[in-house]
Amino acid sequence: MIAAKEEKLKKLADKTVMGEVKVDPKTQNSVGDIDPIISEISPYSSDNKSSKFKTFIDGFKPPLPDEKQKVVDENKYLTTRHLVVIALTSGTGTGLMVANGENLKASGPLPLLIGYFVLGFFMLIPTMNAAGELNIAYPNLPGGFAGFFKKFLGPDLTFALSINYVFQWAIVIPLELVTASMICKFWNDSFNPDIIVAVFLVVIIVINCFGVRGYGEAEFVMNTVKLLFLGGFVIFGLAVDLGASKDGFIGGKYYRDPGMATTFKGFASCLAAEAFSFGGTEFISLSAAEQVNPRKSLKTGIKLVVFRVVVFFLGSLVFVGLLVPYDSPKLMGGDTPASTSPYVLAAQLHGVKIE
Repeated sequence: MIAAKEEKLKKLADKTVMGEVKVDPKTQNSVGDIDPIISEISPYSSDNKSSKFKTFIDGFKPPLPDEKQKVVDENKYLTTRHLVVIALTSGTGTGLMVANGENLKASGPLPLLIGYFVLGFFMLIPTMNAAGELNIAYPNLPGGFAGFFKKFLGPDLTFALSINYVFQWAIVIPLELVTASMICKFWNDSFNPDIIVAVFLVVIIVINCFGVRGYGEAEFVMNTVKLLFLGGFVIFGLAVDLGASKDGFIGGKYYRDPGMATTFKGFASCLAAEAFSFGGTEFISLSAAEQVNPRKSLKTGIKLVVFRVVVFFLGSLVFVGLLVPYDSPKLMGGDTPASTSPYVLAAQLHGVKIE
C-alpha cells in the first residue's frame, strides 16, 4: 500500500518537473493531488520525527490490516518448554494436594481413584483434545476457548461463558490465597495469615504487570517445582509402601482396615471437588494465541494431558490411598491446618519428620 503511494508520488513529481502540475509561486508547494498523498505517507516514513509521547499514545491504536500479523508474531513469547510444564502441572494445587484429604475421608481410596479416572478419561482428555484441534486450526484466534463460542455459536453464549469464567476465578483466587496462608502457618505459627494473603496477592499482581512474558516464566518456575514434588512423591510413596519406612512393608494394609470405600453418597459428594482439581488444564487452550509455534507446541501439550492424569493425579493418589487410612483423624480438623493435606500426612504417618 505504501509502495503504491510512493510510486504515485514519484509520478506526480515527474509531472511537476514537466510543468504538468501547478506549483504555488509564493510557497513553492504543489497544488492538487500531491498533498493528500504526502500526508498519507508521512506517518509511515522513517523520517517522521514524532515525539516519544506520541509514539506511546499511538501504541494504543489498533494496527493497520497489513501490520496485524507482524504485531501478533512479535508479541508471542510462549514456547514449547512453557507449554510442557503448563500441560503437566498448571492448576494442580489446592484441589489435588489439599482438598483430596476431605475427598479421601468422604469416599475412601478406591472410589477416589475411580472418580478421577472417570472424570479424567471421559471429561478432561476428550475436551482438551477437541480444544487442541480447534486451537491448531485457528491459532491466532483471540480469547482462547471463549473465541470458539464467538466464532461458531454467537456473542450471547460467549458472554455467558466469559462471565462464568470470571466468577470462577473471583472465587478460586481468594481460595488459593487462604490455602497458601494455611500452609505457611503450618511451617511457622508466628506468621500472620492476613499478611501472607496480602504478600501473595501482590506477587500475583506483579506477575500480571509483566504480561505474557512474565506469566510464562512464572508458570515455568512454579510448575517445575510442582512437577518435581509430584514426581518425587510417587517415588517416595512406592518406596515407603514396599518397606522403606520404619513400618516395614505396607502394601494394601489400609485397603483391608479400615477399608477401600465408604458409601456411594461419599463417592458422589467428592466428584465435584475432583472436577475442580482438574481446573487449570484449560490454560493450554487459553495460551494458544500467545505461543510462538502453536501447531508444534499444542500437539505436545495435548498429548501430555494423558500423562498428567495418569501419573500426577492417579499415580500420586494411588500411594496416598495406600499410605493414609481414610478414617485418620488428622485428615480433616487436625491439630494443624496443613495436616488436611493427605500428601503431608502420608509422610508424617510413616516416620518423616515435618516441622
